[in-house]
Amino acid sequence: MKPNDTLKNLQANMLEQATYQNGYSPYVPWSNSIGFKIHSMRFQEQTINSRLAEDFLVNLGFTRNDIESEYSIRSFLESTGTVMLSFANQEDNNHLEKVQLPVSVPLKMALDTVIKARRSIRHYTGDKVPLAYLATIVRTACGVTTSNEVDLNNGSAATLHFRSAGSAGGIYPTDLYIAALNVEKLEQAIYQYNPIDDCLVKLYDKDTTKKLLETFSTTEDQISLNRAGFVCLIIGSAAKAMHKYGNQGLSFTLQEIGSISQNIHLAITALGLGSVDCASYYASEAHQVLKLDGVYKHLFHTIIAGISQ
Repeated sequence: MKPNDTLKNLQANMLEQATYQNGYSPYVPWSNSIGFKIHSMRFQEQTINSRLAEDFLVNLGFTRNDIESEYSIRSFLESTGTVMLSFANQEDNNHLEKVQLPVSVPLKMALDTVIKARRSIRHYTGDKVPLAYLATIVRTACGVTTSNEVDLNNGSAATLHFRSAGSAGGIYPTDLYIAALNVEKLEQAIYQYNPIDDCLVKLYDKDTTKKLLETFSTTEDQISLNRAGFVCLIIGSAAKAMHKYGNQGLSFTLQEIGSISQNIHLAITALGLGSVDCASYYASEAHQVLKLDGVYKHLFHTIIAGISQ
């Protein structure tokens, strides 16, 4: 048999197997008694069992003439709702150490160029990232870009702050934490970016940072985590958005997290650094380290970044 014929037979065989795996849906009425099931089986089997992700999708979105949802949304458009939004993410953190950020580095790469240049970079040199670069990245991610005074019905006014990433209803149910590993003029620690004060607020020390890294399941040959400059941790409080939008609030929170993530990657690429999305962490362990309950505050996503090899 000629080599080309062997390749054709191999391709045909693989295509047949792939088609079978993609199209075959087994009927397994006793599926609950199966102790070990891979994800493809869970989502291909024909069963009457409830599946949370699919149930969420079915119940997602608005329906016509839903008076309760309409009133929930309208209440946020009144003066009391405006005042509440004006205090979004302004937590009482005066007792914590704050790091003032330097002037940002200009991002001179054209948008079409930076989009084409963005790639997942998994290996880093361990060299320190300039603090000005980190300042640029967090501001691009979710920094305040403008503030407006809004008149209230009692004759006073409230200030609303608008950010680089859009948020449904201006609720901003997300927080950006930075686990600094190798950043100039910044000790190893976990910080929260405060967009209103434009600073980093130190939450946890070096020991806690080390414990956080231990919650990642990725190995150094897969992602050189210990040689990265920093890790972006995107924390979401979906309940904040759900107070206004119901189940749709979770969808809007995820959309906001995606916008922030894209902003981070594009800024990193424009600065000549490297980054990669990483879901390889044990959420329950990470929540314990960060003192998050996992429901009202949940670690939705992480991005590892640094000076690429």
